Amino acid sequence: MVSRAAVPASDRGVVLLGATGFVGSAVVRQLATQVSCGRRFGDVRLLVHRRRLPLLPDGASVHAGSVAALPDGLLPAFPHVVIHCASKQIDHDGSGFGVNVTGVEHLARAVNRETRAILFVSSHSVYGEGPQRGVREDAPLQPASPLALSRAQCETALAALAARGACAVSVFRTRFVLGPGDRHVLPGLARLLAAGLSVGNGDQRYSVIDVDDFARILLAFAERHLNGTAPRARFEAYNVGYERPISLGEIRALLDERQPLPPPRWRLPVYEPLLRLIGRLPAARLRQMVQRLRLVGHDHYGDVAKLRAALGNDWLQTDPREAVRRALQGLHVEGRARA
Repeated sequence: MVSRAAVPASDRGVVLLGATGFVGSAVVRQLATQVSCGRRFGDVRLLVHRRRLPLLPDGASVHAGSVAALPDGLLPAFPHVVIHCASKQIDHDGSGFGVNVTGVEHLARAVNRETRAILFVSSHSVYGEGPQRGVREDAPLQPASPLALSRAQCETALAALAARGACAVSVFRTRFVLGPGDRHVLPGLARLLAAGLSVGNGDQRYSVIDVDDFARILLAFAERHLNGTAPRARFEAYNVGYERPISLGEIRALLDERQPLPPPRWRLPVYEPLLRLIGRLPAARLRQMVQRLRLVGHDHYGDVAKLRAALGNDWLQTDPREAVRRALQGLHVEGRARA
């Protein structure tokens, strides 16, 4: 399909779902700097669930609600892009991750003729839990966990929406996202290594991205759709990360620079036959342990050539070690690693 004409800055909007989450907060920070960086969105609407916004960009409006119960009038009647960062990540209440799929279904019903695109934050987990070495976006989806399955189902629903011609859809598959607000990736690795544990031989590599760089990417895509330089209705998936993946050994060295670590006392091998056997046992904690060992112990990096070509700039050429160094500022880890 052909692209639409560009929309004047005053007549274009961004609707951000999950504005207080890890990625959503970074998007808010970038929106707050739109004047200094030359970006213009005439209307910014932020969906907030439970937590309060620490920062409100000039001219932005706050809407209380959730993806399962979108407020009336959240999507404007003029050209706009929806950035969806509101997925449930942890099943604290035991209700599962069906709300992620339900939320996308609600959003699909809410889009209107002025919705230019939906930008959905997904994950490398849709490819499965095994080793991923330079995986491309057209690789088969093999989600292995309930969370990953919900993400794959969300992608399927959004692909159907784009196929119907309702709006364009771009999904962004991240592996490790670092930066302010990260409570799991670097803190978890730091606890593991501080306890004298190591997984695999340390050569396994991961795709990483700084959360603020990721936010810039999302807003660049929003501009692309509102500027009329993207097709009206198409589904596209993008792996997200810097061009060079980073190894666990490199992360350990950077952590050791920041806060000296004890030498490894126990090295946990990633032996797939044993992991498959443990994963079949009827114990949720053991299955979670297997997932974490595979996540840390295997290569998990994607081919980002498609994203680099779409961006048309050098944003992905950042040295991942610099991103880790920035993310380590203020990090202090005590105690033992949690299983």
